Amino acid sequence: MAQNYWSVYEEPKWPSHAPTLNILSSKYTGDFSDTDSELSDDGDYIALKSRFERKANVKFLTKERVSSIEGLTDEQKGIHYKRRAAETASAGLVDATIETIKRGKPYGLNCDTDVRDGWTPLMLAARGGHFELMNAFIRKTASLNCERDGVTLLMMVCSLPYYTSPYEKTVSMVAKLVRFGANVNLVDKRRKNALMYAAEVGNLLVVQALLPLCDKDYVDNQRWNALTWAVSNNQVQVVQFLYENGFAIDVVDVRGNTAVDIAVQKGFDSIIEIFPKAESDLIEEILGNQNLSFEDIFKNLKKGERPSFFENVCNFLLAVKCGHLIPIFSEKKVTLYDLLSSNEEDLKTFGVHLPFQRKRILTGLHRFHRHPYHPKSLHICIKDPTYR
Repeated sequence: MAQNYWSVYEEPKWPSHAPTLNILSSKYTGDFSDTDSELSDDGDYIALKSRFERKANVKFLTKERVSSIEGLTDEQKGIHYKRRAAETASAGLVDATIETIKRGKPYGLNCDTDVRDGWTPLMLAARGGHFELMNAFIRKTASLNCERDGVTLLMMVCSLPYYTSPYEKTVSMVAKLVRFGANVNLVDKRRKNALMYAAEVGNLLVVQALLPLCDKDYVDNQRWNALTWAVSNNQVQVVQFLYENGFAIDVVDVRGNTAVDIAVQKGFDSIIEIFPKAESDLIEEILGNQNLSFEDIFKNLKKGERPSFFENVCNFLLAVKCGHLIPIFSEKKVTLYDLLSSNEEDLKTFGVHLPFQRKRILTGLHRFHRHPYHPKSLHICIKDPTYR
């Protein structure tokens, strides 16, 4: 059963970080210099210095910069503060971002303002997994259903990989967003919802939290459900959980593939092992029994019996992505002659009940018969008692 995170929700406790740099302090307006600083032997200071040197391309506000914009127009100041807010929010600097928004408020800047190409400071914080900054914005009643190109704030958080944000932190932020009004059923331009984003990156904790709030039968515009997204990215644990919770594995997408087909095509053996074994084992057994030489096929024939060449029937079905029909054709004892001379009514007699499966087979037969037989396509048998 999926856990109910909403009834036991607790405010997430964020780990403590190094002290935040006050970017408006004149103490930090100059270059970092170990020789001139009495902090050169301080490990925390050196670590903080390295952190900022790695982000040398990010230019932060200083007293000189504040004074340098005094001669600008209000419109230019608004542009300036938006640019600064984008830089500090992307870097996850809480105090710097809040101070920038505070200074830019008279010029129309807030945490929901488009500061760069449709990104708001809140979205930039979400994209980088800066949850401490997100908490500060949420407390300022930011819009939690904001979106960029159809991707909502909740989707951005759900799509964070583990190396950006540990899943334990991510599920806490997801719980908080939902608690404060984020809509889990909103979809992007591909009709992909937050559950699908979490399944794709393998965030099992978020999938467990969102599942009770989502429709299991929902599919996006390519007819993929959350389980299909997990299969496509080889997320074994998520696939196991969704399959055990009733997600269908036989939903056919716009390309004619099911989740099982995708797993087989990509060679995801761990996922294939999760799905029912009866049919796949039977197919493997049938194919194994058909691995006979041409001589063995005729040697084992009874008097008056025709060879079925069922191995070729299996190869044909696999080629048209109907390998799951092999047990049905085996049970009906369909020979290669029966298959190559069949029409739609014959396929129904064989047990092919779904129209799209019959269409696949008939299309394959059409392509096969479109090319004339070559004389060398027939096996040349040496005159031997075996073939009399």
